[in-house]
Amino acid sequence: MNELLLSEIASEDKDLLQTFMLIEETIFHSNSEQEQRVRNDINHDLDCLDDIINQCQIVVDEIASPIERAESLLNELFYKHLFADIYHPVWPVASYTMVSGISQRLMAPALKAVVIQEIITACGFDVDIVYVPHQIMLRITCDEQYAIIFD
Repeated sequence: MNELLLSEIASEDKDLLQTFMLIEETIFHSNSEQEQRVRNDINHDLDCLDDIINQCQIVVDEIASPIERAESLLNELFYKHLFADIYHPVWPVASYTMVSGISQRLMAPALKAVVIQEIITACGFDVDIVYVPHQIMLRITCDEQYAIIFD
């Protein structure tokens, strides 16, 4: 990897989703014509992600209880927006890219955790990615007493 890429990845100004997108761009897109098409696809997918965030915010804004807000948000994500999927022993290469991942709702676990973290954070929750050996999980802190941990 070149030093510029490493400095961009190490930057504290970038969140995890931006870092994933930078790595994806570096690994998967090499020629300029293809790169421009992929940038357009990524911008479209980010618009789709913004739409999902807006819809989720509408759902949780109407609920007062933090636990009920979190449960409603998870239902919205996994049932309405189809972020639920089945286990794959080997994930296709396309499932590691934002372009096809969001549009097809087929994402490798690490990318899915980052995308879901972005959505949940935008909805006003404190959420962390937790790595348990061989599994990536998310923890939503509902309030001082309750947290929801899921994979």
